[in-house]
Parts: sequence; C-alpha cells; structure tokens
Amino acid sequence: MRQEPNRKLSYNPCFRLEWRGMDESQFRAGSGVYWPAAVRCGLGANRAGFKLLASLVGVASWFGVTDARGERSSAASARSEFEYDGDFLRNLSGGIQQGNAYNGYIKFGETLGFGSWLDPADESSGRREYALHASLIFPHGESLSREDVGDLNGVSNYYSNSGLRLFSLWAEGNFFSDQLSLRMGIWALDKGSGFWQSEGAGHFLNSGFGTFPVVSYGLVAPIYPVSAPCIRVEWKPVEAAQPLTLRTAIFSGDVGTPADNRHNTQWNLSDSHGVSLFAEAEYKAKSSDGSTMGTYKVGGFYDSQEFTDMSGAQPHHGNYGCYVVADQNVSSIITCAPHELAVFAKFAVAPEDRNFVTFDTETGISYTGLFATADGREDVLALGVGHSMISGRARDASGNEYPKHGETVLELTYQAHLPIFERQGALNVLVQPDLQYIIHPGAVLATTNALVAGVRFTARF
Repeated sequence: MRQEPNRKLSYNPCFRLEWRGMDESQFRAGSGVYWPAAVRCGLGANRAGFKLLASLVGVASWFGVTDARGERSSAASARSEFEYDGDFLRNLSGGIQQGNAYNGYIKFGETLGFGSWLDPADESSGRREYALHASLIFPHGESLSREDVGDLNGVSNYYSNSGLRLFSLWAEGNFFSDQLSLRMGIWALDKGSGFWQSEGAGHFLNSGFGTFPVVSYGLVAPIYPVSAPCIRVEWKPVEAAQPLTLRTAIFSGDVGTPADNRHNTQWNLSDSHGVSLFAEAEYKAKSSDGSTMGTYKVGGFYDSQEFTDMSGAQPHHGNYGCYVVADQNVSSIITCAPHELAVFAKFAVAPEDRNFVTFDTETGISYTGLFATADGREDVLALGVGHSMISGRARDASGNEYPKHGETVLELTYQAHLPIFERQGALNVLVQPDLQYIIHPGAVLATTNALVAGVRFTARF
C-alpha cells in the first residue's frame, strides 16, 4: 500500500473582487439607482496549479434615473455573460506523431450601458451611448499543434498558456447619433474591435482563419490571449444608413507574449517599446429591405520598433503591411428561404525582408439552415481553405534556406444547437464536429501532411 505523505496546513495566494449595486432601501431613500447585483471572482493557487473560483450573482436588471415624481425617465442596463468552450482534437495521421489533446476556454464578462439607446427599435442589441465593460478569461489545457501536429497557425483558436487573465477593461462613448465612437482601456485587437474580423471566417477552429498570420508572426500585438492598453476611434461619415466606417487604434509596440505576459498585467508603455498603429475602412452593402448583403474591409498596420532582417542583414526600422477582407451573401442563387449561402475571402501581405510570414490568404463558403428548426436555431456547414507563405529570405539557425515555404489548411466544420440542453434567451449549447487537413505542417520542413479531427462544445449564458 502506498503511504500518503504528511500534509501541512498552508495558505495559498488569492485575490477576491466583489462589487454590489445599491440595494432597494437606498433606492427608495432617494438615490435614484437600484441594481441588486453582485459580481465576485477569485484565483487561488495550490500544488496542482491554479484553481479558478468564480461566481456571478445578480440579475441583468434595469436601474433607473428618476424624475421629480419618482418615475423612471431613462434606464441604464447591465448585461452579464459567461461562456465555456471545450475542444477535443486528435491527430489521426501525419505531423509529428499521433495523439490527442483537450483545451478549454472560460470567459466571465460584465457590460454596463448608459444613456440613450443607439437603436431604439432593438433594445436587445444592448448598444447605448456610453458603456463600461470588463472580462476575465481562463484558457487551459494542452496543445495538439505543439506536441503532435507541428503546424504553423494552431488547430484550435482557443488554445493558450493556462492561467487567469484580465482580458478587457474599457470605457466607450458614442456621440453624434452613433457617428463617432471613442473607446479607451484594455482589450485584444481581434476580439470585438472590428479589425479584420470576418463573419464567414469566424466559423472555423483553425487560428489561421482568425488573426492574419502575417500579423500574429510579424508583430508583438494585442491578439488573443494577450490584451493591452489601447485607444480606438471609429467614425461613420455617411449619416444615411451609415454604410461606411473608418476606424483606427493605437497600442504599445510591445505588449509581451502569452508566455511572459501571463495575466495581461504587463504593460510596456515606454518610448523604447514604440507604438503599433492600425487603420481600417469598412463598407456594408445593404439590400432594399435594409439587411446586410456584403461587408468589405481594407486596412493596414505599422509598428515603430526595430525588426531583424530575415537573412541576417542590418535590422529595419518599423514594420508594416496591409490586408483586405470580404464577406458576401449569395443567397439569391438559392430558391428556398430561409437558407443562407455566403462566401468570404481575405488576404494580407507584408515585406519579406523583416517578416517570417509575408503573405496569407483564406477563403471559404458557409451554408446556414441545412436542417431548419421551428424555434429559429440555425445550424451552419462551412468549408474553408487557408494558405500561409513564408519569406524566401528566411533561414534556419545554421543560415540555410528552408526546404519548404508554405502551409495550407483545409477545414470542414458543422455547428449545431443542442435544444435539449438549451433555455430560450438564457442558455445556448452548441456542438461543432470538425475536420482539418494540413499540408506541410510548420511551413518550413518536409513534415508529413496531417489529418486532425475533433469536436468543440460551447455553452453561453
């Protein structure tokens, strides 16, 4: 019989944050604010690692500003969110070796909205003149890409170093009937900021369909799971239907890597780290009934730091690149509504003398409503292909040219709701079987093509 070791009483590092709205007695006393809610979160450490302890207690209820008669004349809103995503993936053949891995993602978020509704006809959108938002994430699990596949971009877009992270903490103001928006705070550029996001590409698990590999390999930028202080400005110069949006954002030039900025509290704001600047123009094509038929984006980026030359020559001052994204609804070729057929295409390019990935492109097609349901829960079937091209000037540690210069991924995925577990308006549960075929995993070595299969489970409150 194995003898259990003696265990000593110990105290573990921990923090706790709790915030409560004013209670009903304060409201009746004339404060004008009533929000019976509390938010608690905590992080503890033990010998097995970090343990996330979190609870959200409250109601996404209204609290109001009263007029002289004690009646509510305008309302502010509070919205809580919880999401869990779990990916179980297996490398069936090729790559480094056969194997499987599980990785997950937890998110807690809270958004407070103030002022007038930006869309009075759709208050469920939650968009207000002013907003405060905060969120924590807890990615965890193993990396199939690093251990078994050896691919360039990652077969799961939620994998990251395990640990609790402050993911967003920002304030936003929308002015002049939503024509001008200013956001200041902390967040990741590829999550909810508008930059290079594609609705069609968002169906896939492979990371190459999300943030451009040109950006993720070329810059030390605030992209998932790293966030950083930022200022973003959006302007909609055309008032009628507002189809055109111009946006720009500025970050620190070095926000740290996921490994060394493990909790997103390492903010390098000194001049020596430079700045990263992103700019984008977005146009939405509308149909006669006002629905969006296409979204088109063109953008660019610049980083003021020094960058090493791929062939070992003198370093370069600054790095830059540009990109294009297009989503198009092509449902007009389908005669049976409400099915929806959509296509997307995106590409990015950057100088090959200072970038490991100099060009990448992703394209695909999605079909919504393959199996129609009476309650409006629609499924999505999507097929996509992506290619990342490596600089011809890149060299290995010995100064030799790489034998290969690109990686290609083909992905087939299907996402469907699980109504048996869902609660209308409160809980969404989805399952997403996925199949990926990766040609030349890692892009630079003659690695055997890999076949990866798996499934993602998602629960959102």
